Amino acid sequence: MIKNISVSVKLWLIVIPAILALGGLLFLFITRSNDIEEQSRTALYDEVYVSTALILNADRDFYQAVIAENSLISGGFMAEKTASLKNDFDENAQQVRDRMTQAIDNIKANSTLYAQFKHPSTDVTMEQLYATFEKEFNTWLEAYDASTGKGDIGTHLIAFDAARESINLMTELLEAYAESRSAEISSEVDRSIQTIAIIVGLVIAFILVFSTVIVMYLRNSIKYITSVSQKIAEGELAVKIDPKRISKDEIGKLSGATSQILGQLNGYVDYINEITQTLNAMAGGDMRIHLQCDYTGEFKKIRDAFTALSESLGTTLTSIRIASDQVNSGASAISSGAQALASGAQEQASAVQQLTASLEEIAAQTNQNAQNADQANRLARQAEEQAAKGTDRMREMLEAMDEINLSSSNIGKIIKVIDDIAFQTNILALNAAVEAARAGQYGKGFAVVAEEVRTLAAKSADAARETTDMIETSIRKVDTGTKIAQDTADALGKIVTGIENVAQLVASISEASNEQAMGIEQVNTGVVQVSKVVQSNAATAEESAAASEELSAQSEQLKANVGFFRTDNEYTFTELPNKQPPANKLPAAARSRISLEDGDMGKY
Repeated sequence: MIKNISVSVKLWLIVIPAILALGGLLFLFITRSNDIEEQSRTALYDEVYVSTALILNADRDFYQAVIAENSLISGGFMAEKTASLKNDFDENAQQVRDRMTQAIDNIKANSTLYAQFKHPSTDVTMEQLYATFEKEFNTWLEAYDASTGKGDIGTHLIAFDAARESINLMTELLEAYAESRSAEISSEVDRSIQTIAIIVGLVIAFILVFSTVIVMYLRNSIKYITSVSQKIAEGELAVKIDPKRISKDEIGKLSGATSQILGQLNGYVDYINEITQTLNAMAGGDMRIHLQCDYTGEFKKIRDAFTALSESLGTTLTSIRIASDQVNSGASAISSGAQALASGAQEQASAVQQLTASLEEIAAQTNQNAQNADQANRLARQAEEQAAKGTDRMREMLEAMDEINLSSSNIGKIIKVIDDIAFQTNILALNAAVEAARAGQYGKGFAVVAEEVRTLAAKSADAARETTDMIETSIRKVDTGTKIAQDTADALGKIVTGIENVAQLVASISEASNEQAMGIEQVNTGVVQVSKVVQSNAATAEESAAASEELSAQSEQLKANVGFFRTDNEYTFTELPNKQPPANKLPAAARSRISLEDGDMGKY
């Protein structure tokens, strides 16, 4: 059946007949064209044209023979000319006979043309016309001899006209035969065209019918698969594939594959229903997950995940139950211990408050001593600072004098350089004067300049000597002042040393007093902190007791909530023994006391 043929073959079945039909038509057209061409060539050329040409050539030769004969009849020619004319006559007459024989032999190849086809007006055949021609032609030759002038010229002329008439009728018969054959060939061409048109119409009709059948089959099949796919896309998985739609072609295979997909999807629906039921059971507290369907593909991973989830939730919920029971038991123990701790913390807070009052009184006395020591230390520091400033000023003055001495020495060196420059300038001026004198008239102006330079050098040397004397006097006075300042600086240094010793002693006293005050303050702060800690511990102990009671209530609620879930792991809780830790109390002999009347006070 057509549905078991593949789609590609179906499509080829539409194309191949057209190709075969076109090939057949082409072959038929070529064959008929060759046949018609062969018939046309044979009838119109080989038979009609060639024969007509031979007959017309024979007719021409006939006329040539008559012309030669007429020349012979007229006479008056030389013997040589007469022989030539006689030869032309004989030659043309023989050519007429030969050409007519060739034409008739060519026509005899077609028996129909030779013996059956008749002249349209005279109703004679080619055979009859040739027989008449041959008879009249022989009569023409035999009735009269133009070279001798013997014979019956009248019979001769009548035979000529009869032979010529036969030739004309032969050409007309060939022309009529050509027209007849042309009409037959045209009719045959028309029949071939009609045959080809009929075949083409049948092929087109077959292709249209076959194409329509295949297209309708493909359209209906694709439309059916599309509708099924649309229903599947809309979630309608109960649809069934018609078994008749399953075939061996691609669309039939697609229908089969779609049917398999539907079967698989229906199996997935079973998976989803079971998973939905399991999730609803989990929402109801049943954590015992046992999936029964044989899951495949990706759903197998879901089944494994649900199994692992069941085991994990069972283990986790069991652990939560155990922990909640233990928390409940521990909370009860913590509540009892916290109440005992709160009672002891209240007693400790009362004792710490009494100790704090005693330490505050000691701290007030120690702070007063520290303030007095600080005042004495500040005064000693001020005296030390003033003495140090005096020493610094004296040292700065000594440094300034040293710098003055150094500057004076440097100025002396500079003045020495100036003196040397003045000396060299004086020598140069003398040399310039000598050169000017040698130059004579041309060196007078230069001599005047040299004289001025020598005068300026002398003045510079005098100024340098005077400045040197003044600087040396200043240096001597600065040296004297430096010695006096050094003695003063030594005296101030001794004063500063004494003040520093006094300041160190006062600072030591102040530092000891401050350390003692800080120690008392730290002890007081520590006791206050201890008091706060004790009070905080008391409050915390009370809060812990309340929190432990709340924790116990919450653990009971947690236990009840966890008990809502049912798992494969069940257990029985054994309550832990309620152990209270021993109180860390120091023995009375181990407690140290601070005596304010002995030397322990010095530690602070």
